[in-house]
Amino acid sequence: MFISDKVSSMTKLQPNTVIRAALDLLNEVGVDGLTTRKLAERLGVQQPALYWHFRNKRALLDALAEAMLAENHTHSVPRADDDWRSFLKGNACSFRRALLAYRDGARIHAGTRPAAPQMEKADAQLRFLCDAGFSAGDATYALMAISYFTVGAVLEQQASEADAEERGEDQLTTSASTMPARLQSAMKIVYEGGPDAAFERGLALIIGGLEQIEPRPRKGRPWTFDRFNAACDTPDAEQVQAVLYPDDEEGFTLYARQGHILRAVKHKGRAVRFRTFEKALTTLADVAHLAPEIVVDSSGWQQKSGPV
Repeated sequence: MFISDKVSSMTKLQPNTVIRAALDLLNEVGVDGLTTRKLAERLGVQQPALYWHFRNKRALLDALAEAMLAENHTHSVPRADDDWRSFLKGNACSFRRALLAYRDGARIHAGTRPAAPQMEKADAQLRFLCDAGFSAGDATYALMAISYFTVGAVLEQQASEADAEERGEDQLTTSASTMPARLQSAMKIVYEGGPDAAFERGLALIIGGLEQIEPRPRKGRPWTFDRFNAACDTPDAEQVQAVLYPDDEEGFTLYARQGHILRAVKHKGRAVRFRTFEKALTTLADVAHLAPEIVVDSSGWQQKSGPV
């Protein structure tokens, strides 16, 4: 074959063709058996043809990881009806399914770095959590913790399934005679529940821990006092809570909190203020369906910009 013929065969071999063949081969032989030599044989080309598109095996594995997510990760960005809890759960479960779709999927993904399409999705995830009230740092660490948990859970599941034949007898039965009674009972719950239940419970504990972090409210557009009344009386809407911030003079300034949105309340273009707490209680008692707990909060007060 002349050099021009070799170049022609390299350029005719499309990256997507290589990735598809590599994923099929991965399911047959696993990541340890996935070599560029075997892949080239599968495609009917010489090994240098692969390096035309992927400079080494690591680059090929990165491309496989990206293809796995593109093919099966269906909840990678927030949906219209998501709150932060439903998004984190849906995203993690979708990510897990994508890794489980291929043999050694977790090993393929571990250690990869997001390519451009994943960076856009990661930015959308961060923006969504920050809009929900999390700081950028807490949002980042939350996404990392759930990602690490998911990859680790799938890694353990796939390794256990791959070694099951060699282990033979059920591991719990084999070690029951030497296992303390409390540990035996706990492990029985895990084994009987299976990997799905273990993953869902672990994920619930992580999300439950995140609920202990009180997200900072973000500012929304001011409401008139009439709009404040109407929002409180809107059926099926999230309940509105009155927040009183001590004024730099005597009295309190009224804000309305709905979810993680904090809004100044105004009347005729001026902030609604009460000289005394008793006056605030009397006025707010007439607001239908207002949250019963009225918060007095000076922790985030800044004289010029208001509560943050």
